Amino acid sequence: QIENFNRKRISILYSKIFESLGRIGLLLIIMYFFNITALNILLISSLVFFVNIVFVLYIRKDALVIEGFNFSLLKENFKHYYKFSLPLLIWALFSWLQLYATAWFLQYYRSVEEVGYFTLLNTIALIIPTQLVGIIGTFIIPIMYQNEHEQKGYTKMKVKQITGYLTLLFIGLGTFFLFFHDFVIELLSSEKYTLYGWLLPYLFFASALSSIASVWTYEFFVYEKAKELLFAQTIPSIISIISCLILIPNYGVAGVSYVLLLSSGSYLLLILLTYYKSFIHGKII
Repeated sequence: QIENFNRKRISILYSKIFESLGRIGLLLIIMYFFNITALNILLISSLVFFVNIVFVLYIRKDALVIEGFNFSLLKENFKHYYKFSLPLLIWALFSWLQLYATAWFLQYYRSVEEVGYFTLLNTIALIIPTQLVGIIGTFIIPIMYQNEHEQKGYTKMKVKQITGYLTLLFIGLGTFFLFFHDFVIELLSSEKYTLYGWLLPYLFFASALSSIASVWTYEFFVYEKAKELLFAQTIPSIISIISCLILIPNYGVAGVSYVLLLSSGSYLLLILLTYYKSFIHGKII
């Protein structure tokens, strides 16, 4: 966040690239030499995240110098941070459950081998949507904060433009994966994982729906209305867990794909309904 406030977007970009490539690289290494388990996935994500934080702190160590201590100011700032961050913490918790529950259920009801198939496919499916939206958010959200106060409706205009372009791009890429999924999987891994290659388009569209939904949340953050997103952010996680219990025991990796598609679709729908209620029907702008 310090880098964001200071408009150090290049260092943020490098940070996100490192985090993405690090996670993907470690997953591929484990797939080739070890067994993929839900615990391994969690440990990899945690390790890469920790190393990334240390790296950012190192390159910005000058910003860590304490020049004075004002308890009253600290207390006031903490209240503001708590009020703004609490919905995000709840959101993060449910997102974390949704992200890792599928692997846990798949390992419990099926096998470690199927966790490996799913992890590779989902990693490939996530690369473009999550990284593209992550980079877009890094660059555009600070600009939205700055320009919205000068030009009312700026955020709404940009969100509509971005989601429109992303929708067209993701439809095109999803169609490509529909016909060439085996080619993509063999290019990035090995022929072994083409066994479930037909599920790659489903996982890609699930990731695309979630990514587009996240762009629709930008305006909530600009107007400090993040708490209004809680319902839309928690319900899909509950849907995901219930769907896991129903679909994974019978359908395995395919069941996980259906779960993610269902939860991502419900997430986008709920975000759009919340957006309509807050910014269109509510006429904030």
